[in-house]
Amino acid sequence: MLFQNDEGLNKYLASIGKPLENLADNTNKSSNFPFDCFNLEIYDNAQYQRPILWSTNNQGNIEAPCGINRLCKFATFVSDEARLKNLAITANWTKRLSPIPADPSNCFPSQPTPPNDKISSVRVRSCFARFYEHADYRGRSITRDARPNRTRWYGDLGKVRYRGKWTNRISSIKLSN
Repeated sequence: MLFQNDEGLNKYLASIGKPLENLADNTNKSSNFPFDCFNLEIYDNAQYQRPILWSTNNQGNIEAPCGINRLCKFATFVSDEARLKNLAITANWTKRLSPIPADPSNCFPSQPTPPNDKISSVRVRSCFARFYEHADYRGRSITRDARPNRTRWYGDLGKVRYRGKWTNRISSIKLSN
Protein backbone atom coordinates (compact mmCIF):
# COMPACT_ATOMS: atom_id res chain seq x y z
CA MET A 1 0.00 0.00 0.00
CA LEU A 2 1.14 3.53 -0.66
CA PHE A 3 0.83 6.54 1.67
CA GLN A 4 1.86 10.18 1.40
CA ASN A 5 2.69 10.56 5.12
CA ASP A 6 2.64 8.90 8.55
CA GLU A 7 -0.74 10.41 9.40
CA GLY A 8 -2.44 8.74 6.43
CA LEU A 9 -0.78 5.43 7.22
CA ASN A 10 -1.73 5.59 10.91
CA LYS A 11 -5.37 6.44 10.12
CA TYR A 12 -5.65 3.56 7.69
CA LEU A 13 -4.07 1.01 10.04
CA ALA A 14 -6.28 2.14 12.93
CA SER A 15 -9.38 1.85 10.71
CA ILE A 16 -8.64 -1.81 9.98
CA GLY A 17 -7.78 -2.59 13.62
CA LYS A 18 -4.02 -3.07 13.06
CA PRO A 19 -2.32 0.03 14.50
CA LEU A 20 1.44 0.08 14.77
CA GLU A 21 2.81 -0.37 18.28
CA ASN A 22 5.37 2.40 17.86
CA LEU A 23 6.19 4.76 15.01
CA ALA A 24 8.51 6.87 17.18
CA ASP A 25 12.19 7.05 16.34
CA ASN A 26 13.98 4.68 18.73
CA THR A 27 17.40 4.98 17.12
CA ASN A 28 19.11 5.59 20.46
CA LYS A 29 17.43 2.60 22.07
CA SER A 30 19.03 -0.20 20.06
CA SER A 31 18.37 -2.78 22.78
CA ASN A 32 14.63 -2.26 22.10
CA PHE A 33 15.00 -3.00 18.39
CA PRO A 34 13.59 -6.54 18.15
CA PHE A 35 14.20 -7.09 14.43
CA ASP A 36 16.91 -9.01 12.61
CA CYS A 37 17.65 -10.66 9.29
CA PHE A 38 14.70 -13.03 9.81
CA ASN A 39 12.32 -10.05 9.63
CA LEU A 40 13.92 -8.24 6.70
CA GLU A 41 15.88 -9.49 3.72
CA ILE A 42 17.12 -6.92 1.21
CA TYR A 43 18.74 -7.65 -2.16
CA ASP A 44 20.60 -5.60 -4.74
CA ASN A 45 19.05 -7.53 -7.64
CA ALA A 46 15.48 -8.48 -8.55
CA GLN A 47 14.08 -11.87 -7.60
CA TYR A 48 16.14 -12.14 -4.40
CA GLN A 49 19.61 -12.26 -5.93
CA ARG A 50 22.73 -11.00 -4.08
CA PRO A 51 21.59 -10.40 -0.48
CA ILE A 52 22.63 -7.33 1.47
CA LEU A 53 23.02 -8.53 5.04
CA TRP A 54 22.44 -5.70 7.48
CA SER A 55 21.94 -7.32 10.88
CA THR A 56 24.71 -7.54 13.49
CA ASN A 57 22.63 -9.68 15.84
CA ASN A 58 20.32 -12.52 14.98
CA GLN A 59 18.70 -12.37 18.45
CA GLY A 60 19.24 -16.14 18.80
CA ASN A 61 16.80 -16.78 15.97
CA ILE A 62 17.86 -20.15 14.52
CA GLU A 63 15.52 -19.68 11.55
CA ALA A 64 17.21 -16.44 10.54
CA PRO A 65 18.22 -16.79 6.88
CA CYS A 66 21.59 -15.14 7.40
CA GLY A 67 22.58 -17.67 10.07
CA ILE A 68 25.23 -17.21 12.71
CA ASN A 69 28.15 -17.39 10.25
CA ARG A 70 26.78 -14.73 7.95
CA LEU A 71 26.18 -11.91 10.39
CA CYS A 72 27.74 -8.64 9.35
CA LYS A 73 30.93 -7.53 11.02
CA PHE A 74 31.13 -3.75 10.80
CA ALA A 75 34.13 -1.55 11.50
CA THR A 76 32.27 0.83 13.81
CA PHE A 77 29.34 0.12 16.07
CA VAL A 78 26.08 1.50 14.80
CA SER A 79 22.79 -0.04 15.83
CA ASP A 80 20.95 -2.03 13.19
CA GLU A 81 18.08 0.44 13.42
CA ALA A 82 20.39 3.41 12.75
CA ARG A 83 21.96 1.52 9.82
CA LEU A 84 18.52 1.10 8.23
CA LYS A 85 17.55 4.71 8.96
CA ASN A 86 20.23 6.02 6.60
CA LEU A 87 21.47 3.57 3.97
CA ALA A 88 23.89 6.15 2.53
CA ILE A 89 26.39 6.56 5.38
CA THR A 90 29.50 4.68 4.26
CA ALA A 91 30.88 4.30 7.81
CA ASN A 92 27.74 2.36 8.78
CA TRP A 93 28.46 -0.23 6.10
CA THR A 94 32.25 -0.62 6.27
CA LYS A 95 33.17 -4.23 6.96
CA ARG A 96 35.57 -5.01 9.77
CA LEU A 97 38.61 -6.72 8.31
CA SER A 98 39.81 -8.44 11.45
CA PRO A 99 38.83 -10.97 12.47
CA ILE A 100 37.82 -12.13 9.03
CA PRO A 101 34.15 -13.24 9.01
CA ALA A 102 33.38 -16.89 8.32
CA ASP A 103 31.63 -15.81 5.12
CA PRO A 104 33.59 -13.02 3.39
CA SER A 105 30.60 -12.14 1.18
CA ASN A 106 28.57 -10.93 4.14
CA CYS A 107 27.13 -7.45 4.63
CA PHE A 108 26.91 -6.52 0.98
CA PRO A 109 27.74 -8.32 -2.25
CA SER A 110 30.68 -7.21 -4.33
CA GLN A 111 30.33 -3.46 -3.76
CA PRO A 112 32.34 -1.56 -1.14
CA THR A 113 29.72 1.19 -0.99
CA PRO A 114 26.56 1.38 1.13
CA PRO A 115 23.28 0.02 -0.30
CA ASN A 116 21.60 3.41 -0.67
CA ASP A 117 19.48 3.41 -3.85
CA LYS A 118 20.64 -0.15 -4.67
CA ILE A 119 17.80 -2.33 -3.33
CA SER A 120 15.82 -4.18 -6.01
CA SER A 121 13.85 -6.79 -4.02
CA VAL A 122 12.81 -7.35 -0.39
CA ARG A 123 11.19 -9.94 1.89
CA VAL A 124 9.44 -8.97 5.12
CA ARG A 125 8.45 -11.44 7.86
CA SER A 126 6.38 -10.97 11.03
CA CYS A 127 6.59 -7.16 11.11
CA PHE A 128 5.50 -4.00 9.35
CA ALA A 129 8.06 -2.47 6.98
CA ARG A 130 8.07 0.96 5.42
CA PHE A 131 10.56 1.78 2.68
CA TYR A 132 11.42 5.47 2.12
CA GLU A 133 12.95 7.17 -0.90
CA HIS A 134 15.15 9.41 1.31
CA ALA A 135 17.29 8.92 4.41
CA ASP A 136 15.92 9.54 7.90
CA TYR A 137 12.43 8.24 7.00
CA ARG A 138 11.69 11.09 4.59
CA GLY A 139 10.05 11.35 1.21
CA ARG A 140 7.54 9.05 -0.42
CA SER A 141 7.23 5.53 0.92
CA ILE A 142 5.83 2.10 0.19
CA THR A 143 4.87 -0.47 2.82
CA ARG A 144 4.62 -4.19 3.46
CA ASP A 145 2.54 -5.51 6.37
CA ALA A 146 3.61 -9.02 7.36
CA ARG A 147 1.99 -8.97 10.82
CA PRO A 148 1.38 -11.37 12.49
CA ASN A 149 3.62 -14.24 11.40
CA ARG A 150 3.27 -13.66 7.67
CA THR A 151 5.69 -13.14 4.81
CA ARG A 152 5.30 -10.38 2.22
CA TRP A 153 7.68 -9.38 -0.56
CA TYR A 154 8.47 -7.24 -3.52
CA GLY A 155 10.26 -9.59 -5.90
CA ASP A 156 11.00 -6.82 -8.36
CA LEU A 157 10.77 -3.23 -7.10
CA GLY A 158 10.98 -2.12 -10.73
CA LYS A 159 7.35 -3.24 -11.08
CA VAL A 160 6.18 -1.18 -8.10
CA ARG A 161 5.02 2.11 -9.54
CA TYR A 162 4.26 5.01 -7.26
CA ARG A 163 5.45 8.21 -8.87
CA GLY A 164 8.15 6.26 -10.65
CA LYS A 165 9.66 2.81 -10.26
CA TRP A 166 11.01 1.78 -6.84
CA THR A 167 14.00 -0.26 -7.92
CA ASN A 168 17.24 1.37 -6.73
CA ARG A 169 15.29 4.08 -4.91
CA ILE A 170 15.18 3.08 -1.21
CA SER A 171 17.30 5.14 1.21
CA SER A 172 15.83 4.22 4.60
CA ILE A 173 13.73 1.44 6.11
CA LYS A 174 11.57 1.51 9.25
CA LEU A 175 10.43 -1.72 10.91
CA SER A 176 7.56 -1.82 13.44
CA ASN A 177 5.31 -4.32 15.19
